[in-house]
Amino acid sequence: MNESPTQPNPHHFEAFDVLAVFCLAVLPDLANSFLVPSAPSTGSVALIDLLLLLIVRSFQVSVPILLILKLRKVSWADYGVVKFRPVLDPLEALGITVLGYVALTVLVNGLLMLRFDFAAEYGALPGTTADTDFGLGVFALVVVASCANGFAEELAMRSYLLVRICELSGSKWVAAILTTALFAAYHSYQGRYGIVSAAALGAVFAAYFIKTKRLWPVAIAHALIDVVGLLQFVMQSEEYTY
Repeated sequence: MNESPTQPNPHHFEAFDVLAVFCLAVLPDLANSFLVPSAPSTGSVALIDLLLLLIVRSFQVSVPILLILKLRKVSWADYGVVKFRPVLDPLEALGITVLGYVALTVLVNGLLMLRFDFAAEYGALPGTTADTDFGLGVFALVVVASCANGFAEELAMRSYLLVRICELSGSKWVAAILTTALFAAYHSYQGRYGIVSAAALGAVFAAYFIKTKRLWPVAIAHALIDVVGLLQFVMQSEEYTY
């Protein structure tokens, strides 16, 4: 009698998409964050080069994740990819941004009371300065890069990984804590302030997403915060031309 071949258990593969998204969207930045502090200072860098690299990296993350969603034949609404609301989504994004900065201020002040030192830790890219003259064209590129990065990071961390980890663990708060911790960890290249900032903002983003299951407001809020951070980086740069 012929024996039928052993069929693979589908449950053995149910987390492979999570591992794929982690390796795609989290692991490179996590590794880079821990390698940057030990690397020699790069000195002046072209802001345009940084922005273009950010846009390319954002497409490298967001396009494959959207393809994974399509191949899995799941409801995109379950992952927060729903119809954009031209008025309400930007307004909610402003509220999330304000709430995020409030949470960050409270957390930072609390840590300062505990004598947590942020000295020389505040900045976007330690050891670098922007050597590009800032104008309207560069500002437009800052906005485009911030929007691309905000969408890619929120698609990966809140929209995909938070939802999938929640499905696998059965706990939305375990998913929120884990994704927020990962989000904070791969911002360690910004120093201790960067880690605290990412943790506070990531927690607010996660809480909003859990409550509403909407990607657009957190992506817009993330983009707004990136615009502020990039502009601050330019203004603080020693090579900035006034």
